[in-house]
Amino acid sequence: MIAHAVIRTRIEGLRVTHAGVELGPVTVSIGVATVPDHCSAERLVKTADAALYRAKVAGRNRIILATVRQDGGGRDGQQVA
Repeated sequence: MIAHAVIRTRIEGLRVTHAGVELGPVTVSIGVATVPDHCSAERLVKTADAALYRAKVAGRNRIILATVRQDGGGRDGQQVA
């Protein structure tokens, strides 16, 4: 299993309770970027944050990998799970 799938599956398996009541399903949205594949070290957090934003816009329980846009206009996100 690919690492991002393992992370998402384990988070989905969490059971969270508060005051004795199970709160329901736990989901996660994650943006991923790596240096030097997606950006410089100086832009790493901004690039990962942009991918996270795209994951949230795409819907609940998503992992988006930052990619270099083909039009040369900067970074974009690619859904990986």
